[in-house]
Amino acid sequence: MTGREIGRALLEAVINDPNISVFEHHSAIDLAFYFGNSFQTNFTSCSDALPLSQYQVATGDGMAMAHRAEAVISNMDFVQFHPTALADEGLPIKPTKSRENAFLITEAVRGDGGILYNLGMEWFMPLYDERAELAPRDVVARGIDDQLKQRNEKLLDFAR
Repeated sequence: MTGREIGRALLEAVINDPNISVFEHHSAIDLAFYFGNSFQTNFTSCSDALPLSQYQVATGDGMAMAHRAEAVISNMDFVQFHPTALADEGLPIKPTKSRENAFLITEAVRGDGGILYNLGMEWFMPLYDERAELAPRDVVARGIDDQLKQRNEKLLDFAR
């Protein structure tokens, strides 16, 4: 709920700022800046800092655009992500569109004793950190990613 309120307040501020144009249902491919009579794609000549963000999904597109514009990308360790979500494949009724019904599973589930298992029903988080599911997000996310890649799986199980 905190993230939702931050997102709501930021979106409201953006919409109400006359210097910002919002294009709904569009995808950005590259960054370009207009100076004088020409567009430039070299970020360093345009600004000292440009915050990039995405709403709802985080696929890294903003960072890729910044990289292609030769921006210096820093503080990536502060990028927030969420390690656990319910995947469409885990639902009894299949959605018509991919990720249509996917949603985040609160970290409180892990804090309340939720345990991550691979599809072989092996409890794997102790392999990555002695705190297991109570480890920080980045550790849990790396453990999940490693298990999925090692086992060539798309899903995990979550139980208490």
